[in-house]
Amino acid sequence: MYKVCITNSAEKDMETCQRAGYGKQLAQIIATLENNPYDPSQHFERLTGNLKGYCSRQINYHNRVLYEVLPNAKNVKDNLGKSYDGIVLVYEAWKHRYKKPK
Repeated sequence: MYKVCITNSAEKDMETCQRAGYGKQLAQIIATLENNPYDPSQHFERLTGNLKGYCSRQINYHNRVLYEVLPNAKNVKDNLGKSYDGIVLVYEAWKHRYKKPK
């Protein structure tokens, strides 16, 4: 199981996504990220070039979720005391801007 952390800009993107009627798709993507961020469903793509190391999943034809998977170096645990397999940082959840997050 992975811990999903969402940046402030991604939170705003998610609100836009909800208002546009894509809340169900977004919820499915977040559930997939919690279970296995490398699952090949939902048009999963490992990015290359200046975004090497990042991944994305398709919300709809134009919009994608951009995220990075990091190791659980600080040994973060869930409510039951089980250590997470890794940390998923979600940077964008609306437009796929093709620029490296800060």
